[in-house]
Amino acid sequence: MNVLIIGGTGVLSSAVTNEALRQGFKVTMINRGSRSNLIPDNVEFLKSDKNDLKKIRHLLGERRFDAVMDYLCYSDDEVADSFNFYSHYTKPVSYTHLRAHETS
Repeated sequence: MNVLIIGGTGVLSSAVTNEALRQGFKVTMINRGSRSNLIPDNVEFLKSDKNDLKKIRHLLGERRFDAVMDYLCYSDDEVADSFNFYSHYTKPVSYTHLRAHETS
């Protein structure tokens, strides 16, 4: 399985990254790199801000992934934008996101 993870160094996303690697998945990660010490050596690291879509298009080219997981969506609009952008890079559509919810 070939997966693309956006983010990847947070508590949940790093656990998912490590589990994917443990299961033998090929992991590609788009990350700003501000905490690159948390990115495992066997991850293909693509350094980019998640909002720099032109750079991400260039980095990904025509690649396809079995799944895309975006851990940096904080609103319904961000989820929709992420889905619309990354659905081009997955076959047919296997897309997962985590949206943070505020608690009162």
